[in-house]
Amino acid sequence: MCAEKASLIEEFAEEMKSQMGQVVTYQDFDASKPDYRQEYFNTEVTRDTIKHFVDGTGDINPLYRDREYAKKTKYGCLTAPPSFLETINYAQHPQGVPPG
Repeated sequence: MCAEKASLIEEFAEEMKSQMGQVVTYQDFDASKPDYRQEYFNTEVTRDTIKHFVDGTGDINPLYRDREYAKKTKYGCLTAPPSFLETINYAQHPQGVPPG
């Protein structure tokens, strides 16, 4: 490992150690802080984003995975699971309250 990477890892480890044991409450949360600012995780619903989402959650429903199966359903195409919406609406949480 090069010295530069080792130094970065050591800096990260020191930062983590300095924050261990700290308690953060919702009153301490400030969405304007860079640590809490986050763009939407997904910006569009595509076959690929649905596949990655259901792979990550372990959902084996063919309605979200199999085009031929989905064509025969009342929807007529692949659909996204209802919980997929949370990957797009990340920023729509009450002001001052951390997501999750």
